[in-house]
Amino acid sequence: TRPPRNPWRATALAVLAVTASLASAAPDADTPDVHAAASGVAMVLVTARDGGSLSPCRRGLVSAMNFTASRLPDHRVAVLHGGDASGTDPDGTILISQSHVAPKLPARLDCDCETGNGGTPFMFARWLADSPFDFAWHVEEDVVFSGDWHEILHLRAAANAVTGVGEDDTARDDERADLVAKIRKVDNQWQKRCRMPGGEGCVDDDGYVRKTFWPVVGMSRRLARAMMDSLSDPDGVNGHQEPIAYAFCRRQEWCAARSIPDLFLEFFELGHWGRFPLKKKGHPTFTAAGLTFGQNLRPNRIYHPLKCEADG
Repeated sequence: TRPPRNPWRATALAVLAVTASLASAAPDADTPDVHAAASGVAMVLVTARDGGSLSPCRRGLVSAMNFTASRLPDHRVAVLHGGDASGTDPDGTILISQSHVAPKLPARLDCDCETGNGGTPFMFARWLADSPFDFAWHVEEDVVFSGDWHEILHLRAAANAVTGVGEDDTARDDERADLVAKIRKVDNQWQKRCRMPGGEGCVDDDGYVRKTFWPVVGMSRRLARAMMDSLSDPDGVNGHQEPIAYAFCRRQEWCAARSIPDLFLEFFELGHWGRFPLKKKGHPTFTAAGLTFGQNLRPNRIYHPLKCEADG
């Protein structure tokens, strides 16, 4: 057979066909079949904006994820957003309304859920626990990865070939992880914001707490379900999402954690400390030049917080 006359058009049609097929096969995001066997991976962009009318900048972030997902047959892209839209948009992206998920959170949850993005990690975990996916990535809207997301998604299945197993990894180099994130050792003062089942604290044997950086977190459905079930138990886990995620995983015999190698982390910090508090989102600090001190973005690196309002 002859090659297509216009290979670019043929490629585009193939991608559209795959996307349409996935969209028609997936259940509605707000009414998942919680009894179905989990399969596939979701990449979830988290934003307080209305997912049905995203700005060009935020649509660009979703497009970057869809570019990767379109080449991986078991991957879908979703937006956990502050509007009311649900279902799927014309591109096949799943729309998850935070207002539909929030009422399902356990009433005893003790977190910073009224400020910033304090509640969205638990909304993400609640949605994932009830979803048809066996793994999902929580990606905040002010995260930019200057490469192909496949490099990060691969960390779920295996350690990076160059860096190997990290200091805080409990997953073997070729083992599928239940938790993938940047992990940082912090002072045990975080214990007061982190309680494990039975009232136990979250300090490890070395006297430190491990903090999970939520701007980019990969989580299995079984970990999300276990955490949500424990949160619903009067004697279960509770506290702030940053210290409890890794500590809870470490205390489950079946749970394996993997840290994102520093190889991918150029400037990746939490946005509520240091240079960032009390500054409007349009402040130059939140631009690419501000994060890199005037240098160019390096390829295959994660940057956070880089705000759409500051640097389109």
